[in-house]
Amino acid sequence: VRAQAPQGRNVLFLGPGNPWFAELGSRGRSPTWYAPALQAAATAADADASGQAWIRLFVAEQVGEIILRPSQATPAQRRALEQLQATQRATVGDAEWWSLPE
Repeated sequence: VRAQAPQGRNVLFLGPGNPWFAELGSRGRSPTWYAPALQAAATAADADASGQAWIRLFVAEQVGEIILRPSQATPAQRRALEQLQATQRATVGDAEWWSLPE
């Protein structure tokens, strides 16, 4: 992801217990206790089944790349990815890399 993702696009690691974003430096994002404001925004976004709150969060955080585990993705997250026509770029184990359109 670090080598292939377009510069200027942040990478959001979704899911509880997935705060492995340190190697991405300032481009990495994770809605965990490491980032309480982002964690609160993610919790609120999950309450919106339409996915629109997640889309707004992606825009606010300048997210272009998303790492997730399908078994942990919420319905609201899946809906947002669907609406944005995100593209799956790679799978490693049970983790998937998705790109949002530019």
